[in-house]
Amino acid sequence: MNNKSTIILIAVVAALGIAYYLMTSLGEAPSSNPIPSSMQGELLFKDNGQPISGSDITKIVVEKRIIDKPIILEYKDNVWQQTSPVHFPLDTKYTQELFSVISNLRISESFKPGQAGSPSLAETELDEPIAKIAIILKSGKTYNISVGKEIKVGGLAYINIAPKDNILVTTNVFQQILTTAEPKNLWAGQVNIPSVSQLDQFTIQTSNQTPITFYNKNGDWYINPQATERANSENIDLLFAQLSPLKIQTPANEIRLSYDNIFTPTNTAAKLSFKLSDENYVFTIGPAADLNKQRYYASLESPMTSGNAIFTIPSELTDLFDVPSADWRDTRLFDINPELFRSIDITNNKGENILAVGYDPINAEFRFLPPAPPFKIDQQFANIYINSLFQAQGSAYINDASPTSEILATLIAKQYRTKKAQIVDVYSYTFDESQTIHWIDEEDQNENDLKYMALRKGESIGYLLTESQFQMLQLKPLDLRNRDILDLANDLPQKIQLTRGGRSYSFIRVNQDWALEGSSNKFERRDFNTLLAALSPLRAESWLSYSDKIRIAPINTDVTITLSYADQKQSNVIRIDTKTNQAEIQSVPPLTGRFKLPKHFLELLEKEYSNRTVLTLYPAQIKSLQINNNTITRDNRGRYYFNGQVLKDQSTAAKLINTLASLQASRYFNSLPKGEKATDTININLVDGRTYKLELFTLGKFLPENAVLYPPVPAQPISFSLPGEIAQQFTESYSKLTGNNE
Repeated sequence: MNNKSTIILIAVVAALGIAYYLMTSLGEAPSSNPIPSSMQGELLFKDNGQPISGSDITKIVVEKRIIDKPIILEYKDNVWQQTSPVHFPLDTKYTQELFSVISNLRISESFKPGQAGSPSLAETELDEPIAKIAIILKSGKTYNISVGKEIKVGGLAYINIAPKDNILVTTNVFQQILTTAEPKNLWAGQVNIPSVSQLDQFTIQTSNQTPITFYNKNGDWYINPQATERANSENIDLLFAQLSPLKIQTPANEIRLSYDNIFTPTNTAAKLSFKLSDENYVFTIGPAADLNKQRYYASLESPMTSGNAIFTIPSELTDLFDVPSADWRDTRLFDINPELFRSIDITNNKGENILAVGYDPINAEFRFLPPAPPFKIDQQFANIYINSLFQAQGSAYINDASPTSEILATLIAKQYRTKKAQIVDVYSYTFDESQTIHWIDEEDQNENDLKYMALRKGESIGYLLTESQFQMLQLKPLDLRNRDILDLANDLPQKIQLTRGGRSYSFIRVNQDWALEGSSNKFERRDFNTLLAALSPLRAESWLSYSDKIRIAPINTDVTITLSYADQKQSNVIRIDTKTNQAEIQSVPPLTGRFKLPKHFLELLEKEYSNRTVLTLYPAQIKSLQINNNTITRDNRGRYYFNGQVLKDQSTAAKLINTLASLQASRYFNSLPKGEKATDTININLVDGRTYKLELFTLGKFLPENAVLYPPVPAQPISFSLPGEIAQQFTESYSKLTGNNE
């Protein structure tokens, strides 16, 4: 339950306490005389004989003997406000509820001062009242109330309503609520600060920075009155979004310090000031209001609030002001919302068009603008480019920039809902020691890297660019060409053939499923599914040319992917040079030009798609191994022998046999190159009398890479490359055996 609800509840409970008090007659009785029957339970306030309601009250003035200025609550400009000793809007709902309780107060007792058996005027402290309260109604009638001593039992108090001299006893609402230092519990939980769009200028000052004044010119913000140095509109919008409305809390504890003592120059963390309609607004943030620095003291001077009305705000709001002064400056080359992008036009120093791209919001797509190239634009990369373009900034900037060279390129950006175009000219730049360079990137400061300067029309700040930053600005149409080479999701072929190194893999689609020719339907389906996904779509990493007529070195094809379709006589053929990652496609319809494929796709082309299981045996099937001049045997009890001697470490022999019993291939070959000699020869002798011969080829390295398996006749030899883990396991186990027994 919040403080305001608690206050109303106290008032209601106190009123109910009267009834309980009268029924029980317990506690300290204010007099020995009962209430006259004509007055018992009578309403305290009436207007022309009729009960008043909370909405009839328009003003309450409280004068206390312990404060100099009265507390004034009044309804003006359709809002309940406290107007003295501080000015602050009140929560209308809780104020009306409180005043409704006041208007329904009833008399519990009435007596004449000094009457026999009754307290004297001095005993009720009405001779020097604790407070004097004026309640003013819409009708103009005023109730002048003196509040005396509080009766501890029953939550009651002595009061007097002038001009009568009767002493009345009623619920102590006035003491509990209106006679505190300030009725902060009735303050509104938020106050309004004008939106930034209403302002012509404003100033921000923090404890560690000089004041910065922002100027509005035609909806754009600048940090100088000449409007040549742009401000960071995003940070400005973020700040005012948190201030409109400004959510506040009243201090948890009573503030014993004055405004001047709290908001000293050293304690003031930040200050925001501006003028609107000849009214001053000053929002001040002071020191932390708690040890954990979760909330900070603050005040707002405005038409509805006085600066000496102190409240607290969350620390997150304070953090919005605690930014480096450079963050209030817009260091981007363009100040355009990407969502409102209309077009970008880039020309060189001869006025020739380098790139022209527009956005069609109806169809939600980017398009090349005239003179348009003869191919589609890549929607994904164009979106990345446009967003990065409008976030682009230099590495540093200089004030009062003056170009000393001819324009290298001009960028013209337009946005929807405005006719204004933003024009940026780019010049070459040579470092001049007389200039003061302001670095945007504090980590990388090398003046020699600054090769270009970008300058917006009508502005004086020159943004200094590196070579890579400049190249990113002036992409060519080829850079934005649609990178989708083909897409199996749109047009699924009947057959996919992968040819490499003299081997060919033909995958045929049969009954909505895929099969590998000549494999009795056994192949590495998971890797093939990954290849299908990479072709749906196949995207180029970049385009190298847009026409086959451009003279470039012929492609050295070592991998070919052929896609055949049931309803087309001509297939789509992709020719790939895996050494350079370059490729071309012969397709229907034609897609001219050479492109570069991403590395992850080329890795898929290196995989073995046939069933990679070369040999599968149970260890119990193996009677002995003959490796070069060494022999491993096993007796009927399962003990392993190495060259006739029982092995102390039986696990090493078992690991070696398990490795050779289940062989996998990384790649298959038609045959190994002639002239290669085996570094290890292994005969795997089975219990049934058959023998598998395995030759390993190390090729000058520590681990064997290739192998040839000679199955029992009539099977043909199998040439393949060994997976690294199998080669590692064989080498470690065999070396351990020979090292222990030689």
